[in-house]
Amino acid sequence: MIQIGRYQLDVEEMVLSCDNQRVVLEPKVCEVLAYFCQHHNRYISMAELHENIWQGRCVSDAAVRRIISKIRILMNDDHKNPTFTFRRRAGRNH
Repeated sequence: MIQIGRYQLDVEEMVLSCDNQRVVLEPKVCEVLAYFCQHHNRYISMAELHENIWQGRCVSDAAVRRIISKIRILMNDDHKNPTFTFRRRAGRNH
C-alpha cells in the first residue's frame, strides 16, 4: 500500500482509495502512478516513462499525457493549481 496524501494506492489490487471510496484503475494508470510514487523525489522524463512503463512499444507522448490526465482526474487535482506536480522539463504542469 502506498500513501499519497489522503489517497492509498494498492498496486496489487490496482485500486486507489480515499474516504472509504475505491476506484479500480486501468493497468497503465496504476503502473504510471506507482512509478511516480517510487521516484517522487526527481524529474521523470517522457523518455523514461516510455522506456520503463511501455518498454519499447510505440506509444505517443499524447497517450502518456492522457494517462497523467486520468491520474489527475482520479485524484481531483487541477493542473492549473496542482496539489501533485507532474512537470514537463520546461516547467509547464501536466
